[in-house]
Amino acid sequence: MRQHSRKNLSKNRKFLLILAAIVLIGMGLRLGCGIELAAWNHGRNSVMSPPVSTDLCTYGALAEEILAGTFSGPFYYQPFYYAVFLPAAALIFGKGAWGVIFLQILAGGATIWLVGLIGAMLRSRRAGLIGAGITAISSALILATPFREIDTLQGWNLTFLVYASLMLLRRRNYFWPPLFGAMMGIGILTRGNIWLLVPGFLFLAAFGCYALDRNRKKYAFLYVPATAVALMLLVQLPFVVHNTRVEGKLSGPSTAGAAVLALGNTPEAPPGGRDYGLPAGPMEYPESYADFMTRVKQGHSSLELLFSWFQKEPAAVIELMFRKALLFWECGEIPNNISLYGEGEQSLVIRSTRIGRSGTILMLGLAGMLAFVAAMYRRHSFALGMLYHTALTYWMATAVFYILGRFRAPLLPAVAVFAGLYCDWVWRMLRERARRRIVLAALPALAAGAFVTFSANDLYREQCERFLMRFVRPRGIIYDLYNGDVVQLDHGPLSFGDWRLTPMKECRKAVKRFVPVAPQKHTATAELTIYAETPGTLSLLFNGKLLTQTFDSPGMKKLTMPIVLRDGELLEIPVISDQGKFHWVSDARRDYRRTLSDGNAIPGELVVRLRHTK
Repeated sequence: MRQHSRKNLSKNRKFLLILAAIVLIGMGLRLGCGIELAAWNHGRNSVMSPPVSTDLCTYGALAEEILAGTFSGPFYYQPFYYAVFLPAAALIFGKGAWGVIFLQILAGGATIWLVGLIGAMLRSRRAGLIGAGITAISSALILATPFREIDTLQGWNLTFLVYASLMLLRRRNYFWPPLFGAMMGIGILTRGNIWLLVPGFLFLAAFGCYALDRNRKKYAFLYVPATAVALMLLVQLPFVVHNTRVEGKLSGPSTAGAAVLALGNTPEAPPGGRDYGLPAGPMEYPESYADFMTRVKQGHSSLELLFSWFQKEPAAVIELMFRKALLFWECGEIPNNISLYGEGEQSLVIRSTRIGRSGTILMLGLAGMLAFVAAMYRRHSFALGMLYHTALTYWMATAVFYILGRFRAPLLPAVAVFAGLYCDWVWRMLRERARRRIVLAALPALAAGAFVTFSANDLYREQCERFLMRFVRPRGIIYDLYNGDVVQLDHGPLSFGDWRLTPMKECRKAVKRFVPVAPQKHTATAELTIYAETPGTLSLLFNGKLLTQTFDSPGMKKLTMPIVLRDGELLEIPVISDQGKFHWVSDARRDYRRTLSDGNAIPGELVVRLRHTK
């Protein structure tokens, strides 16, 4: 017995030493990336001096105001990062980027360490080391480290929540429930979607403790939820008090929830920010977003507006949610403030860790999630259930709002745990030569993970979306503005859409038919999007009204013209003259057969909208 104990202790020491080495390697990669990107372009970059239009700059400016005691407005963004973390970094290390980089390297190292411990607790030391190694070389997590972004901090917080929940179930003492609650509060203050994880966490913690120790019912059903909720609310209380005082009404710790919900939940909303493969840049803010925010300022709640849209078009809302849910697992990184394909290309560390791209991690993680779901139910494993709850609920909590690479990155460590479990499972089957189980269980799980990660989103967009839209939105997009106008269009968003160009030299007349929404003959305003390849002058007729426009530069342009609609909302636009290279813009993701090109139907819809004024 003593010999077995010594052998186990020796294995634990070896495991911790290897894990520590992996942590040091991961921190070294993060430090190397930070040095490279801080020095890039002679220091004129998003690490050292981020553009004023980005959250990177906003967080730094807010932290400076808080340190100087000049901050007076409400906490609009979730406040922990810029009100606690960044000021603490400045107080300890002084102002500048290096203190933030150092602390975020430590947070990244702590995340790798926790992933290793979680994997070991759930399956084996090998599973923990594999998961930690995958986290250490994750390109997305390495890239986020030098920048003033929430990703690194939330990744640590979410991973610690999983670890704390497992320790709560394992130890069942009086220390872990309040710590667990405090970390949920910090998680909510870091990004508000953690609110959606709270009910499941509390349920699994309470019933898990009861199932594992039925003699402590009061501990399970009273102490655990009561202390966790109390600490969760206590951590948020200072920020709630401040916002309530400033707003003059009861308010949460941040006021940005409506804006984030509006990004991905209006009739024109794209499922995510920018198309993957692009450099950093602004997201798409359609007119329906501006109208949503106008209504919020007039006293409407964001949930009320979303429910109102759901009542009008339930199938359209569900379809958009599905697109966002699918996009979350897409192998490509959706850029915003920073980009794997912009800043990431300037780092030798990032270019050298291509095996750590999110696609690989997501594929292996999904394979693990599929492989172990039966084991969770068979063994009644509340510990494994905590990990599933974290991954699945965070996924849906993000899909409810909007998809960006920086919103997904915090979940990658938890997904890496699943990847470690899967790789260890396959390794054991290979050693046991269990070929039948590999063929019938392991390979199908991996194939399913690969399909969801690398093919499902593109397959849906290219083969299914335009046909499904005929059923969920047969009339196209029609919505009322707050000022009483009605907006009508048949095309989808530019982001994650399929806008195509047709030279006007090849199509001299475009005809667009809309679904009638007003008296058959009335005045409306047409807003036509065209692409000017070169500067020049273009003359078009809008239902007989001439519009001549001169363009000084190439790019996407909007032409606006009051028109009289007739014959079932028919809009005819012949080209009168085009001195330059101009193109019609159509959306191939929408196909209602309501657009004609020189009398022939095209597989797409002209990018033009009508504004009916009441």
